[in-house]
Amino acid sequence: MSITTESNTASRENYYSSKRSIIDLQLLVAVLIATVTFAAAFTIPGGYNNDGPSQGMATLVGSAAFQAFVGSNTTAFGFSIVALI
Repeated sequence: MSITTESNTASRENYYSSKRSIIDLQLLVAVLIATVTFAAAFTIPGGYNNDGPSQGMATLVGSAAFQAFVGSNTTAFGFSIVALI
């Protein structure tokens, strides 16, 4: 049998309040990351080709740096969505 004191109850409430605020902050960061990565998928580095047979394709599509960007962007978006769920 245990006796709960006022200071013990207040300490527990403080702990849960602090924990909840940390979770809220992490959710906010996940939403911001998801938003930025979603926008980056439309405003790709290098822009788009305006003419020729590859019209509408990314100009840097063959570049290794561009492939790394797409992979990193996709991974960041996926992890932030998983964190939100």
